[in-house]
Amino acid sequence: RFKSFDDAMIPPFMYGSHYSTSAGVVLHFLVRMHPFASLHRQLQGGHFDVADRLFSSVARTWDMCTGQSAAEVKELTPEWYCNPSFLRNSNSFKLGTSQEGESLGDVILPPWAKGSSEKFVEVLRCALESDICTSMLPNWIDLIFGRKQQGPASVEAHNVFFYLTYYGSVDVASIEDKDLRIATELQIAHFGQCPMQLFWRPHVTKLPVTNNRRRLSLSELLGLYDIQNIGDDLISNTNRQLMFGSAPLEYWLHLSAPPPGPHAPIIAVRLVVPDRCLAVDAQGIFHFFRFGWKVQIETGIDEEISQSDDLFSDKGVFVAQRELPHFRSIPRLHFALPKPSNGGKWDDPRYSAVVAISKCLFNRSLLVISDGDGKGALCFQFVDPAKGVVDGEVFVPSAHSSRISALHTDPIGAAAGVGGAGGELAIVGSEDGTATLWRFISNPTRTLPLRPRLRLGGHK
Repeated sequence: RFKSFDDAMIPPFMYGSHYSTSAGVVLHFLVRMHPFASLHRQLQGGHFDVADRLFSSVARTWDMCTGQSAAEVKELTPEWYCNPSFLRNSNSFKLGTSQEGESLGDVILPPWAKGSSEKFVEVLRCALESDICTSMLPNWIDLIFGRKQQGPASVEAHNVFFYLTYYGSVDVASIEDKDLRIATELQIAHFGQCPMQLFWRPHVTKLPVTNNRRRLSLSELLGLYDIQNIGDDLISNTNRQLMFGSAPLEYWLHLSAPPPGPHAPIIAVRLVVPDRCLAVDAQGIFHFFRFGWKVQIETGIDEEISQSDDLFSDKGVFVAQRELPHFRSIPRLHFALPKPSNGGKWDDPRYSAVVAISKCLFNRSLLVISDGDGKGALCFQFVDPAKGVVDGEVFVPSAHSSRISALHTDPIGAAAGVGGAGGELAIVGSEDGTATLWRFISNPTRTLPLRPRLRLGGHK
């Protein structure tokens, strides 16, 4: 098509479809999930498309995208690597019957998945994290974002699409004909668009795992994505080992709880560089720790070093202590449930405190978010891990209509390494089925919000 195409207005192209479109890719793969099923039916006039054109089989989709005709250039969505529910027809949609008389339901998986969508997604995740895929990622980046997106390099790589799909190829505002302008906008919106070109040189390759200069990630150290570690039981896998399991005895340190006791278990911990630690127990009491590494200095310099010695290992002992600062009242959460009785246990969420500790500092203090009164209120506290005190507190009544049941925080902006105002983003879940999103900005004044940025409903 590219060599034979001849048009005075349209440049030649190789593919009549695009690898990233809302209708052709996203709605096609996620047709069994909400809200994509509703969007698909809206696009098709209120009903599902013909069964033979729906996503029904992984093998069939693979053949269509890799066959000789090259009619399809679909790109996989993130759900293929993290969310197996898009492969199941959990909503019991009536997707129709194919020409072969097959009624469409769950997606037909390859035989090695053994009918398990969870195993299929986990194997694909392992493949994504493998050295083979890692070595191919630079070429994919060149095709989508780099030097092979446009120009002579794209022709050599067989990567030429319709001209309207390229970023900045047409100035829509300069089109005077209203109908032509609307048609162009619809073409760009529904057919797909290539992202802005970011690189003009070949993308660098990642060092292999076997390279001594490569710093391994936590998942690589634990072997979480090693294909040989995947068994039939995806929950309890005995092949995976915990970190520091082979550490010498001097690396381990146990700090006993202060008298008189008994004490509740620790439910939240946050390390604060370089040597502090804040913990909260199930009764809402704050615990402060200090830790460090005492280096063992070698005195003998003439001793021969054997081949088995690790020249890069730290030699010393781990030291730590519990900080017991002076206080008039015990530093604790604003509200915590009483000690369980009648056989209740602390690991039961009905009795344990609900708390989340920020990952970034707010003027040398950590932000602690907790249940305010057990009836839907929230409490924000600034805790100084160095002084061991609560140096600020805000109580927000009736943030929800029922008890707070879940809390989670994540850094944003400069705290997350992406630029902008640093701080924390917190999501709060309640037993009433609602969730609220709160934004906290890290600044010297430590201003706290009194209302959420967003309120979400419809959960059960």
